[in-house]
Amino acid sequence: MEKQVKFDKVQVYIYGGEDTAVYFEDNEYKLKDESEIARLFGLEPFHFANVLVNENTCELNAFNTYNWGAPIVLDGVYCEDMNFALVNIHRGGDARGNYSAPYICETGMDVDAILSQNTELYIALSDGTEYHLHCDNGEAYFPFDTFDPYCIDFDEPLTKEQIAELNEKCKVYRP
Repeated sequence: MEKQVKFDKVQVYIYGGEDTAVYFEDNEYKLKDESEIARLFGLEPFHFANVLVNENTCELNAFNTYNWGAPIVLDGVYCEDMNFALVNIHRGGDARGNYSAPYICETGMDVDAILSQNTELYIALSDGTEYHLHCDNGEAYFPFDTFDPYCIDFDEPLTKEQIAELNEKCKVYRP
């Protein structure tokens, strides 16, 4: 009798400037806390506008990460020439409202992380096999035909098609 292999753990990691965090785990969104999001992207509360005293020579570009389906919704402006961004963190509900007080992001690496929102999918199976897939679209969308990583039935065994697709699309680590 062939051993039935099941999903054991499914996680989506999001990369900040220098850190990563679990964005989604086992059918549940995890990264909801405003202070954790601020830490991940290197955001500091924007209390004093005088930090912008020398920034008046650059053009500000507006953005709302909701518009391109990014995992974390941030609304703000950034300046490419000066490597800073002013952002508000979305706190849930309709993406047109319910934002935090402003934060400033003062390094280019952190601004890039805000705009690109790179993610990686991690899947562990009950037989110890692990899969990793880097998301190349900035939306935390992983293009599988045989299952949805955001809606896993942990009680059902994987089909041959699901295992074949994982082996085809992901980096595989076997015990």
